[in-house]
Amino acid sequence: SVDYIAAKMAMFGGSEQLLREFARAINKFPKSGKALSQVRAFVGRSLESLRAPASPTLPAQLVIQEPDHAEIRVRFKASESTRSAEETWDTMEWPRRPQMLHPCQLTIREHAMGIQGVAVSSDGTLIASAGDDKVIRLCNALTGFVSFSFAGHSSAVVCVAFAPHSDQDRRSTLPRKAATGEDGEGEEDEGTLPASKVLVSGDASGEIRLWNLVSGAEEKMVKGHDGRIRGIAFSPSGDTFASASQDKTAKIWDATTGKLVRTLTGHEGWVTCLAWCPTGKEIATASFDATVRLYDVQTGEGRVFGKCVSFLLCVAMSPDCTLIVAAGATQIRVWARSDGSKVAYLGIDGIAGGVRTVAFTPSGQTFASGGGGDCSVALWGLSDAGAWEEKRRFEGHGDWVNSLAFCPTSKTLITGSGDKSVRLWEVPEEPMAATVKPAGRLMRVDVIAMSRCENMLASGTADGNVRIWSGHTGAERATLLRDAFPVEALAFSPDCETLVAGCNDGSLHVWEAKTGVAKWNVSTSSRIFSLSCSSLDAIAAGCLDNTCRVYNAHSQELLASIPVEGFAVSVDFAPDGTEIAAGTGSGAVLLVPLETATPRLTLQGHSGTVWGVSWARQGGRVASVSQDSTCRIWDAASGAVLHTLTGWAGYLRSVRFDSTGEQIVVGGTDNCAAIFDVQTGTCSREFAGHAGWVTGAVFTESRDRIITGSHDDTLKIWDANSGREMQMLIGHTRRVTSIEISSIKLIAVGRADKTLQVWDMKTMSELFSVQAHADIVVAVAFSASSTIVASGSFQSVTTRCASSGTLFHSLQGHEGWVSSIRVVGGENGLVWARYQRPWGEEVAEEPPIFCWDTSTGERVAAEDWKEGPPEMEPIPALEDRTERHKITTNGQLLFVHALPSEEGRGGQDLGPAVSCFQAPAPISVLRYCEGMIACGLEDGQIVGCKAPMLV
Repeated sequence: SVDYIAAKMAMFGGSEQLLREFARAINKFPKSGKALSQVRAFVGRSLESLRAPASPTLPAQLVIQEPDHAEIRVRFKASESTRSAEETWDTMEWPRRPQMLHPCQLTIREHAMGIQGVAVSSDGTLIASAGDDKVIRLCNALTGFVSFSFAGHSSAVVCVAFAPHSDQDRRSTLPRKAATGEDGEGEEDEGTLPASKVLVSGDASGEIRLWNLVSGAEEKMVKGHDGRIRGIAFSPSGDTFASASQDKTAKIWDATTGKLVRTLTGHEGWVTCLAWCPTGKEIATASFDATVRLYDVQTGEGRVFGKCVSFLLCVAMSPDCTLIVAAGATQIRVWARSDGSKVAYLGIDGIAGGVRTVAFTPSGQTFASGGGGDCSVALWGLSDAGAWEEKRRFEGHGDWVNSLAFCPTSKTLITGSGDKSVRLWEVPEEPMAATVKPAGRLMRVDVIAMSRCENMLASGTADGNVRIWSGHTGAERATLLRDAFPVEALAFSPDCETLVAGCNDGSLHVWEAKTGVAKWNVSTSSRIFSLSCSSLDAIAAGCLDNTCRVYNAHSQELLASIPVEGFAVSVDFAPDGTEIAAGTGSGAVLLVPLETATPRLTLQGHSGTVWGVSWARQGGRVASVSQDSTCRIWDAASGAVLHTLTGWAGYLRSVRFDSTGEQIVVGGTDNCAAIFDVQTGTCSREFAGHAGWVTGAVFTESRDRIITGSHDDTLKIWDANSGREMQMLIGHTRRVTSIEISSIKLIAVGRADKTLQVWDMKTMSELFSVQAHADIVVAVAFSASSTIVASGSFQSVTTRCASSGTLFHSLQGHEGWVSSIRVVGGENGLVWARYQRPWGEEVAEEPPIFCWDTSTGERVAAEDWKEGPPEMEPIPALEDRTERHKITTNGQLLFVHALPSEEGRGGQDLGPAVSCFQAPAPISVLRYCEGMIACGLEDGQIVGCKAPMLV
């Protein structure tokens, strides 16, 4: 019952005891096992909220937000009908609740920083997690409580693995105490350790440590790698273990002595992961060189088993040794182990950061993949037709999923994430339907192109979509390609008549740019990295097969196939269309006349892949950017280096000249773009604001704007002179930043995407939504008559009609960011705005307060004020007050506290929480007005509800 859960949670250690009681009850009462499992899962995933000191009504409030058919909610509602008024829990339901049971069974948060690796013991009782905090935690898989902590690594612990146990191994009962404990002391309690007696871990410095699970001591430290450890795993027998490293090798070690047995070589890039064949005779490795290799454990001899189009981050082998799956930045591939034939190529739309980890279920019928972007885990299985497809998606982590493992003794999936949490998920037993991708779901922007006539902007995304946008208004005009393979390259023809797109499956698509009508498409049979269109109606495509192919834009005739050593990662035509600049994977830039198809000049200087090249329209200069974090400007006639630009934190992905050839704009993995003067090599403007890599940056023809595309799923338009962001085209940040309720129950909402909305709370209908400011809307206010709504931002205050959004006045004369606004009177009243003190400024004066006449919009001087300003202290965004209550929030939880009486306060500000409830997403702002609470949430939702407990 909810009463019992509440009583247990009020006890010290009660949550652990409660989870143990559920486990015993599930075994003892199998007929009630399903219901008990549901309730246990509810407690497990709510541990963080339940442990927090709060109102005794919190468990009931969490229960009431469960789906209608959830067992714990059904029984709670039934018990409520039999209670007296004094015994009834005071709860509140959100109007929109999930109607599917959450698959998460347990959430464990014991790390101070992100988690890089997880592993589960062979008997399923312990979970090991390794993190950036240099600590390894061993948690009880049933309760989530820490059994041991191992601290000894000098850098981030990247991966961890348990040794398998044999049948003759026995379990050991030991005091549960932190083995090396940061605080030196551990809480003693009787617990059990699995028969797996050894744990191995690898860190970012290349060190490998073996830990004794019985004594809790470090047994050995071995070092043989010259780079970060990327993967580690024991052999099926447990006699040896293998490690993968950024030094381009994998190594096999003796688990008893810690001595090196064999080094596996052959990869040309980082070895990012490895997997043992269940027979113990072979090891599969994945690498940054886009290959999977198989090694014979006895001889160390290896061979290339499979190739992909881009770097790989993970590999796994099925328990029956029939399948190998590998994944990375753009794809998941499944091969038959017997002959290396490709079984499936799976797109990874929905995982914008690439797939970082894969693992098979114990049955081998399905496998899971996890990665970045949407921070989710996908479960893949066979369809009725025998094809691999996504069956289920688990969502809930707040950062990239870096590692996952299946429990060998139950249908449980364990995941570790950069959000510092380990989660346990229930994998359904029944056949699963395929996942349907939500309509309109957007993915990372990988490439952009701008037409010279400025009226068209094209974007290509990782989910295989090509979109056309208005270059003037930013409105989406058409989607030309849907759900294809990831789009790698885009280009407009100089006459703005043709748009070309290239995908990583080798397909080349050509459209009439103005109508969107498809002209033709062709397969190059090799991944396309880059495209360029010439003034002579030719299309150049740089391909992975070490060629640059040139096609006629009208007839699709292949005009030339130019060999490019190191493959053409980036291409651009000379202004006259007779020559091509090609940036290569080897770091060279080739200038190749089409007539001879052989390089006229080979420009050497970069030490990494050349990701972008651009030829100035005047023809005299070529610019290139590279993975070595430099930009070089070359003389196109002599090949001499004119400037070498350095100083970037990450590598560079994009470069473009402006229409005059006097400036270039570059973008890279430091999430920024920058403009440089070609003559002097100096930076004139930086553009910071993206939350992901800037994969493309271009000038408009008039040079007054910059357009950038990013892995944060957005396109942004910037003022090239001031550096200010003007517009964001996709992936709007809808976070609610300010909210206010009027006397007639209108809600004004300011958002981080610069919009102002007004809603009618009685009908829950939107009255209007406008882009009110050039920056975040930080304050909103109604007039007493609810006829005027005012909003404030950076150096901006506006007044509008509260019912239609019609602009009355844009008020002039400001000093920085507005902190609060008040409207006194109506059409003939006053607007008051208080401003924030500049950051770090230590002055005695209060921040300024300005005043305007609402009828004229003119500023009223302080000496003309007939009376002083109203109370202008801003109400904290995450709390509010009534005469008898204070409303506060903590993440998704909202609490209502009783304020002590005047005579009983004695310095005490808050009484106990008399009620609480849980929002469907973190609360960013709230307001209370006459029995109504309005909450703005981080995900953009606005929730309004009655508050009977405040009456």
